[in-house]
Amino acid sequence: MDMQLTFPFIIALGAGAVLLGAVSVFGIRKIVMMGQFAYHNARLSTIGNPYVSREELTPLVEVSDPSSLIKTLQGDLAPEEEMKNFREADRRVMSRFHASFDQLLRDSPKVVKPLVKAYMEFWEMEELKRLLRLVGRRSEPLYPVGYLDPELETQFLGSSSLVQAVELLEGHSVNMVIAPLIKESGAGLEDLDSVLDRYVLDTIFDLEGLPRSCRKGTRAFSNILADRYNIQLMVRSKMNGWTREQVLTQVFTGGGTIGLPLLEQMSDSSNLREALSVLNGTHLERFFKDVVEKGPTAVEIALDQMLLDGSISLSHSFGMNIGPTIRYMAGKEMEMKNLRTLLQGAFAGWSPEKTRASLVLQGGAL
Repeated sequence: MDMQLTFPFIIALGAGAVLLGAVSVFGIRKIVMMGQFAYHNARLSTIGNPYVSREELTPLVEVSDPSSLIKTLQGDLAPEEEMKNFREADRRVMSRFHASFDQLLRDSPKVVKPLVKAYMEFWEMEELKRLLRLVGRRSEPLYPVGYLDPELETQFLGSSSLVQAVELLEGHSVNMVIAPLIKESGAGLEDLDSVLDRYVLDTIFDLEGLPRSCRKGTRAFSNILADRYNIQLMVRSKMNGWTREQVLTQVFTGGGTIGLPLLEQMSDSSNLREALSVLNGTHLERFFKDVVEKGPTAVEIALDQMLLDGSISLSHSFGMNIGPTIRYMAGKEMEMKNLRTLLQGAFAGWSPEKTRASLVLQGGAL
C-alpha cells in the first residue's frame, strides 16, 4: 500500500523538478535578455539624438556663416581639414553618419543586431543608387558604408558602364536583383531605385534571429517604412506623369498600413493634392494636410516627420526591448538630414525661415 502511494508521488516530484528547471532556465534567459536591453537602451538614451531637438537647433538656424557653423559643429563633424564648400561638409556629415551605425552595430547586443543590419542596408542602397549615377566619374567623393568599402567604390566609379559596375557586386544578394534588370531589360535608374527600395523593405520584413519580444515592434517600424516608400512613390509618379501601370508595379505590397485599394485611389488621382487627400480620415492625415501648397519638398519633409514621430511612439510602446533602438536609428537619420540642411542653408545663403521649414524635429517644426 505504501509503495503504491509512494510511486505516483515520486513521478509527480520528478515532473515538478523538470518543470521547475524549465521555468528557471526560461526565467534566467528572460532576465539575461532584459539585462542586455536595459544596458543598451540606457546607453542610447544617454547618447540621444540632439539634432532633432528644438533647443539644440534653434540657435544653429541663426548661424549664417558657414565657417562659424562648422566650428560650432566641430565636435560632431570632427573635420580633418578645412571644409570650403557644401560638398566637403556633406561628405563629412555622411561619413560621421555611417560611422555612427557601424558603432551601433558593434555595441548592440546580439538580439538587436539583425534590425540594425537591416536598417544599415537602407543606406547601403542609397549609396549604391548614388554610385549607379556616377559610373565613370573617378573624381567623385566616396561615402563608404557597409560592404561598399572605399576600394569597391573606387572600382565602381571607374567602371566603363552600368553592366561592368554591377558585376563588381557579384556575391552580394542585391546583385541577383539588379543585374538581370540591367543586362536583360536595360532598366533605367528610376526603375533600379524602386527595385533597390523594395529589396531592402523585403529584407527588413523577413528578418530572422529576432526574439519574440522584438517582433511586434519591428513589424510596426517596418510598416512605417513601407508607408513612407509607397507615399514617396505616389509623389514621384505625380511629378513625373507615370502611368497607372508604372506606379502599381512598383508599389510595395508586403507590408504597411495603407491598403492596396487606397494606393490605387492615390495612383488614379489626377494630381498630388488629390492623391494625398485620399489619406484624409486615416492616421496619416495630420502629416499631409495642407502640405501640398508648399511643394514636393515639403511632402518629403512630412514623410520624414512621420517616420520620426512613429519611431518615438514605438520607443514608448516597446520601451523595454526594441523601441529605443528604433527611435535612435530613425533619430540618427533625421539628425543627418538636419545637419545637411543647416550646412546647405549656410553655404547657399538661405534665410533662417527657409532653413527652419526644412528641419525635422521632435515635436514638429520650429
